Amino acid sequence: MRHIIVLVCCGRLLAQNPEGDAAGGHTAKPGIEQSSPFLLKQSVTVTATRGQMETEEAPVSISTVTNQEMGARRVQLLDQALNTVPGLYAFRGKGTQDTNAGVGLRGFAGRGSGQARVLVLMDGQPLNDSYTGQVNWATLPIEEVERVEVVRGSFSALYGGNAMGGVINILTKPVTARQAEVYGQAGNQATVRYGGRVADRFHDRLGLSVAYDRMQSGGYPSQFVSGAGSALAGGTAVTGALPVLTTSGTQTFLLGKAGNNWWNQHAVRVRGDYAFNRRTMMFAQFQRQWSGYGYDQYESFLRTADGSPFDSGAASMQWNGGPRRFGVTPSLFVPGDGQAEFWLVSGRLHHELRNSARLQFGGGRTNAPLNYYSTPGTGSTAAGGPGTISDRPYASWFGSAQYSQRVRSRHLITAGSDLRQDESRLEETSVSNWAQRSRDPIVSGRSRGRAFNEGAYVQDQWRVAERLSLTGGARYDYWRSYDGGYGVGTQTNEIGRRSNQSGSAKAAALWRGPASLAVRGSVGNSFRNPSVYDLYRTWRSSSGITYAANPNLQPERLLGFEAGVSRRWANQMELDGAFFQNRTTNLIYRTTDLSVDSTGNYRQVINAARGRTNGFEAGTRLPLRPWLYATSSYTWNRATILANQAVPGAVGRLVPFVPQHVSSGSLFASSRRVNASVTGRYVSRVFSTDLNTDTTKGVYGAYDPFFTLDAGFTVPFGRHVSAECGAENLLDRIYYNYYPSPGRLVSVRLRIRL
Repeated sequence: MRHIIVLVCCGRLLAQNPEGDAAGGHTAKPGIEQSSPFLLKQSVTVTATRGQMETEEAPVSISTVTNQEMGARRVQLLDQALNTVPGLYAFRGKGTQDTNAGVGLRGFAGRGSGQARVLVLMDGQPLNDSYTGQVNWATLPIEEVERVEVVRGSFSALYGGNAMGGVINILTKPVTARQAEVYGQAGNQATVRYGGRVADRFHDRLGLSVAYDRMQSGGYPSQFVSGAGSALAGGTAVTGALPVLTTSGTQTFLLGKAGNNWWNQHAVRVRGDYAFNRRTMMFAQFQRQWSGYGYDQYESFLRTADGSPFDSGAASMQWNGGPRRFGVTPSLFVPGDGQAEFWLVSGRLHHELRNSARLQFGGGRTNAPLNYYSTPGTGSTAAGGPGTISDRPYASWFGSAQYSQRVRSRHLITAGSDLRQDESRLEETSVSNWAQRSRDPIVSGRSRGRAFNEGAYVQDQWRVAERLSLTGGARYDYWRSYDGGYGVGTQTNEIGRRSNQSGSAKAAALWRGPASLAVRGSVGNSFRNPSVYDLYRTWRSSSGITYAANPNLQPERLLGFEAGVSRRWANQMELDGAFFQNRTTNLIYRTTDLSVDSTGNYRQVINAARGRTNGFEAGTRLPLRPWLYATSSYTWNRATILANQAVPGAVGRLVPFVPQHVSSGSLFASSRRVNASVTGRYVSRVFSTDLNTDTTKGVYGAYDPFFTLDAGFTVPFGRHVSAECGAENLLDRIYYNYYPSPGRLVSVRLRIRL
């Protein structure tokens, strides 16, 4: 089992789900067969069972966000397009510039490395990075997306690790006919975006497309400098410190803020597909994205007697009848900058046999050769000075082979296997000038590691009767990590090879009653292997805290249950709801180990926690007029910690970064003269600590409950030109998702189709 014969024979030309490249709503040229995996209808899902299936026949909870809906809402980033999906929480703390943005499902947080518990695919190719499992949601321009399928619930039985909360499959635009368009956009906060796309089919066999997207934003002041100070006298007399509370309710002061957090990005994508004949087709794509961020000149709130800003030395002020002294340096106000480069190459081959069986191969590679951020050190300024550069390049390759065949008209058997290899390394260097990362580097910390996973799965979709279908599947995964090591300063620790095996299974049933009523239920288990970050990344912060890796971590495990019902009416009204429960064990958790350091400055990741999530999710679609319809969604999550040997006080508390309530409602209007939408979204508060101690809201660092209202409209001027306008946070609400929200963002776009 450790070397799956099918994949060895096929080499690295392997494919994940060639049907995953869908194109609903397009009409192909006559020479392209309508059953082509590159030209699927919007009503077909390819993610729920790793094969083509009508959405209403899927035995699991699934939602689809189409490019028409994205266009009507005028969203700018892909994760924003998903924030109305039931059961999903899209976290984005400070707009486009947020490098910790993510998506969570079924009681799992999507923030930062929490994204690792939701598998994200692009045309079947995994996007979760090989270091922490995060996903850069700005990687793919939304203009290149045809639709996104969100399948909720345990899915390791089909997809292996990372699919504990569900699977998100981003399906890109196919080449259906000759197309050419350019667009340009401008908005507040010095936001500019422009790009274009050209595509054509040649001799009905070859399709090619090239797309480019450029986005930049001047940003806004998202980061503040705070300090409680000390009850001591002495120092330069100042005013201007703003008294506020910390998230736990203690007194602190805002001393200043970093400058505007700007963002800059370029992305290019090339795609091609070729039909050898009506049975054999091939697809390939290349994508490259570069992004960078930084901060403009900072502002100190402290002022001396003559009104001059104060940012260096000891500052003194009077507070509550006594002295309060602060020590400030310019480095406190300078967050640093960062850059990232990402590229993806993937290919697939799809062949239909004469017995109506399907054989699929393909593979791909992702690579981030540049992925760094800088941290200015003591004595540095906005212009430069000593600091630290942390660079963590990573790469993955992935492949899959799959065979499916219908047996005796009632069974559809799908069997396959896939491989994934991840590698990542991190190098921290102390530099004399943080703004010039290549000068005089001295290595101060390092970590590296590789992981390999191979799995095999089988699934049977059995139509027991006309109204009843059963789906069952099982999968075996073999995982090993190797070539691991870490070091702090001159210390180096080499980690030996280790391996693990996991078995996953899932069973689902669907009963279709009269009047388009459908009842479904499922039970399955999932797992997630520890990431390279969990296993090997040990580092020391500027405050002296050591964050230690743990090469002995075991996989996280989950057992999930679901029961749902849906109904469709003749007037196209739709209603869907589901109850679910997840039981998790061996959750990877960072704990303070006082036996190593009695001061609490040693914190290691361990398998510590056991939790349970009870939840309900519902979605509706309601036609109001031939030109007007409404949608709504609601999610309730009660994610609690049942056991935690590291922090017993966390038992009974809510899981951090998981809101209990998320709801949304949208109105869409469409006519010949205008297309318009308005969307409201509410998210209840979340906690950032396992003890749920951050109860003060409305302050920097808090995670507030919030409501936002977004709107968008498009006005066509003939067949070739249209004007578009979008507004985020239309009510200009200021709330905190650790950072303050960006406020109202308005953009106007002109699109020309040639």
